[in-house]
Amino acid sequence: MNKSSNLDFYDKNEQHVNQIVSRFILVGNLVGPALIIGRALKIFHVVNYFVLVVFSICFLALSLFQILFSRKHPYSHATKYICLLSIEILVAFLSINPGLCMFMSYVIVPIFACMYFSKKCTVTMCSISYVVFVASIYIRSFHAIPPGLDYGLSSFSWFMAFSLGGTIEYFICTVLIYFVTKTTRETLDEQHRQSQKIQEMQSLTITGFANLVESKDSSTGEHVKRTSYYVSLICKKLRSLNYYSEELSDVEIDYMVKAAPLHDLGKINTPEKILSKTSHLTKEEFEIIKKHTITGEKMIETNLYNIEDKEYVKVAEDMALYHHEWWNGNGYPKGLSETDIPLAGRIMAAADVLDALLSARPYKNAFSLEDTMKIMKSLSGIQFDPKVIIAVESSSDDIREYLNEEKSHLN
Repeated sequence: MNKSSNLDFYDKNEQHVNQIVSRFILVGNLVGPALIIGRALKIFHVVNYFVLVVFSICFLALSLFQILFSRKHPYSHATKYICLLSIEILVAFLSINPGLCMFMSYVIVPIFACMYFSKKCTVTMCSISYVVFVASIYIRSFHAIPPGLDYGLSSFSWFMAFSLGGTIEYFICTVLIYFVTKTTRETLDEQHRQSQKIQEMQSLTITGFANLVESKDSSTGEHVKRTSYYVSLICKKLRSLNYYSEELSDVEIDYMVKAAPLHDLGKINTPEKILSKTSHLTKEEFEIIKKHTITGEKMIETNLYNIEDKEYVKVAEDMALYHHEWWNGNGYPKGLSETDIPLAGRIMAAADVLDALLSARPYKNAFSLEDTMKIMKSLSGIQFDPKVIIAVESSSDDIREYLNEEKSHLN
């Protein structure tokens, strides 16, 4: 739903590929023990036991470091390079060992790099792999010709012959890998641009819905704009306090902020005389206005059914339907309580009342920020999720700054 969605895709893909590469590295830990067994069975006569044991221990330590680093810094771009270089070490070890013949395995790392859809990463790892590839051939050249045998080749001649042939093969493979990465990236970017156009059209439709509410009642129209800010503020504060952090991803927060203007959509069907009434509502009038939650949810379901991102639509429906539910179960329309109320509905409920208290309405004056905070706190555990109220209280300075900016714009 936003312009960062393409970056979100590549970030998610990077984390997914990191997991694939990590599993490959874990499997790579079997190489050392397998070679030790092969040496014991005299399959690899010239492989040194000591070298194999040292390699096995070092590679295990590297694998553990890579796993711990990726868990501690899951969003770090350094993770992919640590993963890829770990595989590079494994391949290099296998290639320089006498008795083993592995050269084209160096394209494994560029192939993994290709999966990140990053031209920079692909070029970097292809270059590193090539340098290590040539270095391994050079090291291997010292053991290429067994003592006492003369094939008419010096070690240097052997190195030049194999490095030249290997370079041609490596160049062909890496060029193909680079163009696969480049073409795939361009295709994905183009798909994103097309998707962005569709999303912009959808956003205009959603804005049009919100403007319909504003045309019914100017105070409600301004209200739906301000609540988007309060929803964003509450979500980010909850996450910083480590409340509901697993649910409040960047994408989920963006959904809530974009869906907030639709929470009162059902008021389009509410008579203007009720919306603008300055005195207390009668029981019958209150029953009518309560229907706006169900009406709003149905309107979103009916009119946004063709939006590709169904998760966004679900968030919008939850906000419209549940923003008048109470934590203690005394709200409407379903009478849900506590965490049975979707998180989007609980956050929207607090943002809705927060703005209602801070704003002037036909039937009341605006409350001060201090009095608003006291009222919100008094309703913690009754009308509102206590954790959400903690987030609201912790955001008082940001709210004050926002209100001052609003006043300056009006002046």
